[in-house]
Amino acid sequence: IDSLDNYNFTLFFIDRYWGFEGGSVTSVWLALDDVDEENGVLQVIPGSHKLGLQEHGTSAIAGNMLTSNQEIPKHLVEAEKAIQCPLKAGQMSIHDGLTVHFSEPNLSNRRRCGFVIRYVPTTAYPVDDPDRPRSFPATVLVAGVDTFNHFTNNAPDNFSKIF
Repeated sequence: IDSLDNYNFTLFFIDRYWGFEGGSVTSVWLALDDVDEENGVLQVIPGSHKLGLQEHGTSAIAGNMLTSNQEIPKHLVEAEKAIQCPLKAGQMSIHDGLTVHFSEPNLSNRRRCGFVIRYVPTTAYPVDDPDRPRSFPATVLVAGVDTFNHFTNNAPDNFSKIF
């Protein structure tokens, strides 16, 4: 491959750059399609969440699906430790928001689509970033009581918490 311009991929990154701080993040990636090596399977660096918040910079490679083309510099990543996380449609991957992960380009003629859910504690709060303005129109309190009220609870009327 001479260029990645026509392929979708993500470089090494963590899920702590989504516009909120103040608590841990648990990320869920629900596969809507089968995902394997050929169509850009998720790859994670086991134990990398223990390293804490990682430096990110702008990638020199165009085509990165991340909103600001960010990546963890290669010299900070132990890429040789990466493991693949193949999924069948309907299965999910769950990882700590500090886990370093990435996906290779989808070189197949099959779609690779998933739905991301992020769980954060009520202590989390939105961070203003003029370079990457964000809104959170789909936040829902799924358990407990929110005494901080940093986010609007957008739960549908028919939603009920079990605890």
